[in-house]
Amino acid sequence: FSSAFMFAYRAWLLPYPEKAVLWVQDNVYAWQAARLVAICAKHGTVREYETGLRALVHALENQPDMNSLVEMLGEYRTLVDDAVWQRATRGRFDERTRKWKQPQQSSGTAAENTATGWSRVFV
Repeated sequence: FSSAFMFAYRAWLLPYPEKAVLWVQDNVYAWQAARLVAICAKHGTVREYETGLRALVHALENQPDMNSLVEMLGEYRTLVDDAVWQRATRGRFDERTRKWKQPQQSSGTAAENTATGWSRVFV
């Protein structure tokens, strides 16, 4: 998982190629690379739980109804302490209903958000 984490993490950090027109898939930049980071971060010797949780939050911001992401969020809840959880999720996961709450306002398309990197800011 260490190599997969390294490659997925680098892919997640890449900005959206605004001028490329061939073979660019929006969903890779919007959520798929972040999902892979979240998967790899909690397995094997990687144990980058905070990074994985932040990547998972990024994926959920773009795919809030994907059940596998919500289930993984429940797994991450047991891996990080309360301060990390609150900082990463910003109170947007309802633990009672196990649903991800979208913010009230959107600041653009998934591709635009990924290009600016707004959800990847590490606090």
